[in-house]
Amino acid sequence: MTTRAHADDRPRYSWQWRSLRRRTAFQHDDDNYNPPGPFCAACGTDCLPPGPADLVVWHRYMVHDEVWAAAGMHEHDGWLCVDCLERRLGRQRTADDLQDVPLNNPGDAPDPPRLAVAKAEAALARAWRRLDAQHSG
Repeated sequence: MTTRAHADDRPRYSWQWRSLRRRTAFQHDDDNYNPPGPFCAACGTDCLPPGPADLVVWHRYMVHDEVWAAAGMHEHDGWLCVDCLERRLGRQRTADDLQDVPLNNPGDAPDPPRLAVAKAEAALARAWRRLDAQHSG
């Protein structure tokens, strides 16, 4: 039986993902390398699965460069799902790990529950910092 990839050429089965990783692993010498598709570099999870927002979970976030490096990743190493990021850090991700960028705004995407909480905590911390800056300056 022959299996076919999705219409947009993303792997459908785990063996296709492993094959794709093997084919692209040798291209990593280039500084501008970006792996094909939004798959977790550690476990192969699709970080941006297609489908209605109420049925999928997206792993979209942006952490500070130091946190990304602590997870063993470089600038163009692709994606990590939330679970693999925390596993590599050896701790849960905190609100302070997230950068102050629109991608990390709470409620903009169907996030995993712990990521949604971290995004909300980061937004609250930013709001308190702005309020403190207004009152002290």
